[in-house]
Amino acid sequence: FNLKGSGTSENPYIINNTDEWKQAVLKNKGEYYFEITGDLDFENAEFYIFGTSSNQFKGYLIGEAHTISNLDIKGLNNVGLIGYMSAGSVIGLNLENVNIKGADYVGGIVGNEPASSTITLKEISISGNITGNKYVGGILGNTTTTVTSNTVKSVIVNANITGTDYVGGIGGKISSYTTIQGVVESGSISAPSGKAGKLVGSGGSSTGYISDAVTITRSTTGKDGTSYLNSYTNNIDYYKANFSKVLDFTDSDSNEYLFGYKNI
Repeated sequence: FNLKGSGTSENPYIINNTDEWKQAVLKNKGEYYFEITGDLDFENAEFYIFGTSSNQFKGYLIGEAHTISNLDIKGLNNVGLIGYMSAGSVIGLNLENVNIKGADYVGGIVGNEPASSTITLKEISISGNITGNKYVGGILGNTTTTVTSNTVKSVIVNANITGTDYVGGIGGKISSYTTIQGVVESGSISAPSGKAGKLVGSGGSSTGYISDAVTITRSTTGKDGTSYLNSYTNNIDYYKANFSKVLDFTDSDSNEYLFGYKNI
């Protein structure tokens, strides 16, 4: 183990390549801080999931507006960039061209969250394909009904999300103590015989804007958010004028985390 840093907020462990990502996953045994300092391309590298049911992720992943691309993740339950997360945050990260497949509890960023926990997922974008059975979401698959408080804010999704029940563009099955705020710009949501929503499959305090290009197939209606004309997608002036409730345009970080829109 030779990651630079000490895992504190002042001196986080540094992840600058795919080998260091693996080392960080192996180091995941506490409330450590991890900072990504370069784009990570997993096209020719094996990906390792942060957080399992027996070793839950409870740290802080700081993306610094970098991109993780070409993820090919396959598993059973609790599948995502982070499979199981019980505390901490993921902030300022772009995921491109992901292919995530699992059974239940599948999310682009977090698959599952246990009881009595609090997490924050913020300033994140994702594109690709996310597939599972129950509890499948573009950002977050599932939260239990007894989580303390969650925030999922300033997220942008461009993905095809497929499952059998509780499927959503941002969240699958979300507790009433979870706040969901974001935009779904493109893709499809599909649960032909189950419950699905363009925003979330079920639950949560959810506010979002959904391009009218997003399609959905379902038996039972979840939460769809507010539709907008697809011609405004990627129009940052329109976003600032209309989406300030769900996208944070006040970030003071030097990198200007904003879903890849770095030159605002």
